[in-house]
Amino acid sequence: TCCMCDEDSMATFFRRYIKEDHGIHVPETRTCKWLSMRSPIHLDKFCRQNFAPGNLKTASGACPVTCGLCEGRDECQDAIENYIATTTWVNHYNNTTYESVYWYSYGEGGSSDGTGQYSYMYYFDRYGNYKFLGYYQERDENTFILDGGDYCEEEDRSISSKVIVEGTKEFGGDGIYFSQSSPCSYELKVFVYCGDDITNTTNTISFHQSSRNLFQTLGEHFYPQPEDEKLDWQK
Repeated sequence: TCCMCDEDSMATFFRRYIKEDHGIHVPETRTCKWLSMRSPIHLDKFCRQNFAPGNLKTASGACPVTCGLCEGRDECQDAIENYIATTTWVNHYNNTTYESVYWYSYGEGGSSDGTGQYSYMYYFDRYGNYKFLGYYQERDENTFILDGGDYCEEEDRSISSKVIVEGTKEFGGDGIYFSQSSPCSYELKVFVYCGDDITNTTNTISFHQSSRNLFQTLGEHFYPQPEDEKLDWQK
């Protein structure tokens, strides 16, 4: 059944039982905010759980919006928010011109939550010369506006730039693209896949790839998340 389209990001749900040092099994809880940061595969797994002990809630009961039980859920916006929340830096490299762009994005106090509130961007040409493209100024929906970059003589002002994150349901349409919109303005555009086959996308388009995906893949391979871990008595 559906539910009220409202949730508290700090509301908690039952994740699993854990065994403490003295041998007692106790329930472990997580917040809706934590749930919203999971990969699509793990999000679906948690939202399908239908058991919670005592007065605790299941993920779908505590976090109906995150679990997509309410009408009007925008899957592409979910994918965009997840990308922003889990991305701390993006590297674009052009194999033809040998140019590269780095966008560093981090949260308050230097935390690696990828909110973009303290982000900045650099451009490097084929010879290693660089331009500073600005600091974070504000977020306008899915666009991060940066300003205060190096001085630009052509327009007698500092360089400004934008980072735009968009969703695409076209399989293979995700990628990272960089362009110069004016002599003193630059634009980094990231397309995030949000189609029906979201769990199978490789998230690669030739050399346009976010380093986040590479590190995440390696991390999950060498240090898999214990999402499916069960105690012997639960099997």
